[in-house]
Amino acid sequence: MAKKAEKLSLKLNKNIHNIPIMYFMCFIAEDDNIKISSILEAIRQYPALSGYGWEFSEIVPFIKTLDKKRQIASKHFIDFFTNKISFEELEYRLRGF
Repeated sequence: MAKKAEKLSLKLNKNIHNIPIMYFMCFIAEDDNIKISSILEAIRQYPALSGYGWEFSEIVPFIKTLDKKRQIASKHFIDFFTNKISFEELEYRLRGF
């Protein structure tokens, strides 16, 4: 699913920095093919040089319905995608997941 989203993003708008966000969305949609490591690799591969600055307030209620591990990981990813923490801090927080 994420690979299809990645190809579609590249085809539609060339905004490759959105690909890690798509991986994250698949992760919170409980796509078992998307692991935390998949999202981290997508961030490494398609960095947003000026940051992401996304807004996630609309999906926070949904995230609260996920299992605890996915909730915690999602909070860390949201902190990163909203420019509250660095990539290095994100990797540190996700160690052991």
